[in-house]
Amino acid sequence: ADALLGTIEKGLASRRRVLTFGGFAAVLLGIAWSDSIDWEGAWLALAAALFYTGYLLLMSAARSNAEVLPAFFLATAGATLALGSIAVVRGDPLTGFPATSWAAMVAAALVSQIGGVFGIVWALRYIPATLASVVLLVQPVGTALLGWLILGEALHPVQSLGGVAVLVGILL
Repeated sequence: ADALLGTIEKGLASRRRVLTFGGFAAVLLGIAWSDSIDWEGAWLALAAALFYTGYLLLMSAARSNAEVLPAFFLATAGATLALGSIAVVRGDPLTGFPATSWAAMVAAALVSQIGGVFGIVWALRYIPATLASVVLLVQPVGTALLGWLILGEALHPVQSLGGVAVLVGILL
């Protein structure tokens, strides 16, 4: 997302972009060298990065003129309507989940959506989308570290090196 944002906003490749993009390439190489790879998941992750790029650009533009609550509400309502419509068309169940599942969904919505995304939308008035995208690159690195620490998931050495490159790129 950062590489695409930088290209769109400035048309230039900085050392930070090259290093962070190279770090993610190393992470992907580590995935390719693993015994089992979920190519569908990898393509979905790439699609998510492209959509996230568009989201950051749109929210950055919206925040230059709008307050955080209306911008956040409109973006969240639009995403809910679009994804809810897709779920209905696909025939995905929207009810019948146990209370523990509802609690997990509500907690994820409060922490990730309202907490995390609201913070990003708020910050986009004060920092450029390119900087926000670079800082947000810490998320997958942190997720991989938590998976390793808590769940005992293996990290390929190339993935670890890629994570270090991403963190160095963020610090530059």
